[in-house]
Amino acid sequence: MNNLFFLSAIAAGLAMVSIEVIVSHRVFKMEENREIVAGLARGTAIALAIYLIVRFVDLAIKGNMGLIFAGGKESIFFIVEIFLVVFPMMLLFLSTVQKSMDNVLACQIMVVAGVIINRFNVAFLTQSGPGMSYFPTWIEFAVTAGLISLGIFLFRFAVVTWPILTHAEAE
Repeated sequence: MNNLFFLSAIAAGLAMVSIEVIVSHRVFKMEENREIVAGLARGTAIALAIYLIVRFVDLAIKGNMGLIFAGGKESIFFIVEIFLVVFPMMLLFLSTVQKSMDNVLACQIMVVAGVIINRFNVAFLTQSGPGMSYFPTWIEFAVTAGLISLGIFLFRFAVVTWPILTHAEAE
């Protein structure tokens, strides 16, 4: 399982960098670097392909392939997670998709959503045990939203204050 977390983290990291590059260039009205984004898209697709191969080999070795369609919320979340990995992976291998910043952004958002669902499956479904359930409280959602907002604020502050991007481009 740790190897799967590591492999999916690589794909999610590449996806998040793509999202950050595209969004920050749009927010700061800068020209988007298509070569970098296309390279990140190819890297994400390769990382996802490796992740999927290892994931299904792991399921086969453990004899759990039949559980994919067993029904229940675990199976549904697994199928959604795999769809959110396979669909953007196939699209990101296409050069026509790599050339469109909007398409790359949509695919990378799906990748991040797939990894989030994977973490959700592990944290809330598989570790809660039979007959037990857990769902975050509104306070946990508020803390998460606050931390994300703080990260965005600090990033914007750093870009505007220091020469991370040239000031002429950032303003």
